[in-house]
Amino acid sequence: MSSTSSPMTFVELLGLSFRAPADAMRALQALKPGPQAIWLGFAIATLLSTIVDSLLLGPLADMAEAVGMLLVAPAPVPMALSKACLMVLAATFLTRLATVTEGREQRFTDILLALVWFRTVAALAAGLVLAVFLLAPGLGLFFLMAVNLYSGWLALNFVSVALSDAPLGRTLVILLIAVILSLLAMALLMMMLGVLLGRGGGVT
Repeated sequence: MSSTSSPMTFVELLGLSFRAPADAMRALQALKPGPQAIWLGFAIATLLSTIVDSLLLGPLADMAEAVGMLLVAPAPVPMALSKACLMVLAATFLTRLATVTEGREQRFTDILLALVWFRTVAALAAGLVLAVFLLAPGLGLFFLMAVNLYSGWLALNFVSVALSDAPLGRTLVILLIAVILSLLAMALLMMMLGVLLGRGGGVT
């Protein structure tokens, strides 16, 4: 008699993401979340990231003040909206670039799923950073740098699986190009918005 394995729990998937990120992404894909579930996850990840980032501002500001530096941080909500826009732009550019380089059609939702899960994992990891800052402030900065470095490795593996298990080297190149294009597109959108707001403000 054949036995079917039950789906992984959130905690199990989270733990696997840190131990074997590529396997975790494959397990998440096996759940076959629909577009509505992915966009819901996008909203939850954005909210979670906003909360954690706002909580981290205090310890980071205290650390900067202790070494005689001034920390200038954007407001949490506009920053969260900017990150959300960048994520959508990155998923869009990744989809198009991967379709061209891999020679087969890539699905936007597959890549968005990878980015949403990465942002969720990164937000939870930032929560650990916050705990370290509160319990051992002297180690907070080193732990933050370590988490940021490992987060890059997680993102690379998640996106690689989303791109039909593309080689990590090729994934890194595609990811870097997509990030640069997303930043340029974001800057262009902000400039256009500034021009439109400027024209609107000049109308009497």
